[in-house]
Amino acid sequence: WGAHPPLELLRQLLDSGGWYSPSAPGEFRALVDTQLVGTMRPEGTGAAQSLPPRLRRHLVALGLAPASAADLERVYGAIVSAHLTTGALDEVHTLGASVVRATVALFVAAREALLPTPTKPHYTFNARDVASVAEGVVGV
Repeated sequence: WGAHPPLELLRQLLDSGGWYSPSAPGEFRALVDTQLVGTMRPEGTGAAQSLPPRLRRHLVALGLAPASAADLERVYGAIVSAHLTTGALDEVHTLGASVVRATVALFVAAREALLPTPTKPHYTFNARDVASVAEGVVGV
């Protein structure tokens, strides 16, 4: 039937505002003042599957274009420079921009050269990879 129990629970929450208790048959548990936010990869990328139509009718799909290299440099450059300006040596301040530029350049090159294939579906790169590097730099 194509049913996925966790997705059906979400659908029942959206349809009815709650679900029936498994421990007390017939008792309905309502959830109030609740909002759901979720993300997923586009269909056909990695293990992404389509959502059942009964659940999808409740959702709004937003498609966002990938961030450009300049956008990534601006966002993560601001984060790294803000952390390096507090309590760091003067020589370290100038290194932040270089590290971010090199990280973004490596990210763009990897995303273009290492495309996912059926034998290597794990070759998917996104902005979280750049965020991991920035997090490592500011965490030192």
